[in-house]
Amino acid sequence: MVEKELGEVISRMSPSRIDVAQRCLALFKYRYVVPDDLKHPSGWKRAFGAAMDTAANGVYTSKFESHVTPDAEDAAAQFAAAWDAESETVEDWSGTSKSDKLDSGVQGVKQWRENIALYCQPKQLPQLHVQKDVIDEKDNTTWTLHGYVDLVCDMPGHQDVVTDLKTSGRKYSGSAIQVNTQPAAYTYITGTSTFSYHVVTSTKVPKVQVLTAGVDASTKSLFIKRAEMIRRQIRNAYMTGDWLPNRQHMLCSKTYCEQWHRCQGEFGGEVKP
Repeated sequence: MVEKELGEVISRMSPSRIDVAQRCLALFKYRYVVPDDLKHPSGWKRAFGAAMDTAANGVYTSKFESHVTPDAEDAAAQFAAAWDAESETVEDWSGTSKSDKLDSGVQGVKQWRENIALYCQPKQLPQLHVQKDVIDEKDNTTWTLHGYVDLVCDMPGHQDVVTDLKTSGRKYSGSAIQVNTQPAAYTYITGTSTFSYHVVTSTKVPKVQVLTAGVDASTKSLFIKRAEMIRRQIRNAYMTGDWLPNRQHMLCSKTYCEQWHRCQGEFGGEVKP
């Protein structure tokens, strides 16, 4: 394992990096500063989300080119093909099975097509890489906020909406757009003002959800202020070696953190199951 240079670590920040640093500095270190090359066990939730993303990307690519939404059976076939490949990487099924999640995903992607994709007209191809330079006036440094936007589209009653497709065990809270990182980050980078979460639950009887809200200039500005604080905390941890683990975080467990063994070995104590 080779430690990355400080400039490489903090010159480009994404919403996912910001979220990880807020969750636990030790986890940030293990993922982005001294990543290992070990193959960690993969759970079905990651594979399920990846298959749903692949299906959605295929549907929206076709619709961007033709302005016609592929039918539900086409969307289901794209999910099934992606799931067949992604499920091969799963080592932890957590009480479910490949066939159960195939059925759930097929039902879910059909509902997504009928209730969401049908009403979204892409403005560009899905998975657009976006970025914007930010000047931190406190320490007079410039850094880049970047990431991949699932889609920018027109929806009924809204234009130029930044959307993000999520798979989840339950519906999203109504406050998700106000408290999560992606809405402020991606509307800031793209210069848009509306964000929409499109949620497909991974339950036996899947449901879909559209959660849309405006993101005002003040929200974006305050997000950047917090992001700059986090970036400076990462820099300070790099300089001092104080990568403090957050053992009180709800996701600090062997179930939700693939780096628990490194954290436990370096900092001692017991990471909860």
